[in-house]
Amino acid sequence: MEFSVSGEIRNFAIGNGKVFVVTDSQLLQMRLDLVEEKHKDIQNHTHQNQVNILLPFQANKTLITCGNSGCGYRELLDINDISRSLYREDVPVSPSVHKSSVSFIVDSVQGNTETEKYMLVAREKVPDDCGSDEGVSLWNTLESQTGGIFSKIDSSNEAGISPERDVEWIEQIDSFQSSPPSHSYLQENIKSRTGPAVVVLRMKNSRSKTEMTRSLQDAVLQCCDDKECRKLLSSSVVLSSGSSLLWVGIYTAQEPNDPQKTALAIYNLSLIRDRVPSYFSRTPTCKAQKGEDALRPRAVVLKHSSMSSVAAEKKGSWIELYTGTASGQLMKIVLDKQGFEFWLCDSAVQL
Repeated sequence: MEFSVSGEIRNFAIGNGKVFVVTDSQLLQMRLDLVEEKHKDIQNHTHQNQVNILLPFQANKTLITCGNSGCGYRELLDINDISRSLYREDVPVSPSVHKSSVSFIVDSVQGNTETEKYMLVAREKVPDDCGSDEGVSLWNTLESQTGGIFSKIDSSNEAGISPERDVEWIEQIDSFQSSPPSHSYLQENIKSRTGPAVVVLRMKNSRSKTEMTRSLQDAVLQCCDDKECRKLLSSSVVLSSGSSLLWVGIYTAQEPNDPQKTALAIYNLSLIRDRVPSYFSRTPTCKAQKGEDALRPRAVVLKHSSMSSVAAEKKGSWIELYTGTASGQLMKIVLDKQGFEFWLCDSAVQL
């Protein structure tokens, strides 16, 4: 089955048994069989706008959207009828065109009970006059929370994480929660005086935004032994209830003529130590041991000329990786979770 739209597909999300798609000019609501149910115009010739954040919030039966019209806005839509707006406010949260961001709903859990849900947003610096946030911020999702809906206030403080003055966030690559949702993770490409680096941030989920930012831990992800790769192209987490949190990433050495310029590596993010590198500052501030904590891969699975994307899935004691390339090839790799022996399956296809 397929569905065609006019214009470029900018983003999509799945939730509440529906598919939500953002194009250049519209937000679409479809059934899982790709039959359109509702649509909402988001841009025309006189009203320029791009929706960059699209979050189904099933527990509240809403769809959170953020766009860059003017200095930016946030809007709650009925998840069953996106043409129905429930709440909207103008505030700079969504990145400008060509700037990256990641966002997801943070689940705070105490024992077996979920206590709070926040919207985590990480975004690049935007050179404009809108006073927009750079770095990581936590926003309320309900009017009943302290400060009201979309507030960043936690009691009397604002909680957040931002890069230091000499650090530039180049691109946000991925974000996810562990399973069960005890921690939140972010992967970033950054640039500092010492050059580019790939950094993973980890925070302990908490009903307090302040406590969550205070729990920040960090590591520089290094790859590879024979050739240094300092840019992350794509990543995927292998969600598991076990003690190890495995994560895979595609790195590039950014050398155009290198026949093996991309590498697929697997890491154990459970090994991140309680250190905060000098790349970041936290609000409110607190004392922590600073230093560069480097995390090296458990294994470099594959080197290739042009890998560009990866998805991972756990099947029993095995891990299945699907990688795509810039030339249109799709490859399947099967990993032995214990020894990281792997097989490149014969099911590689050219698209």
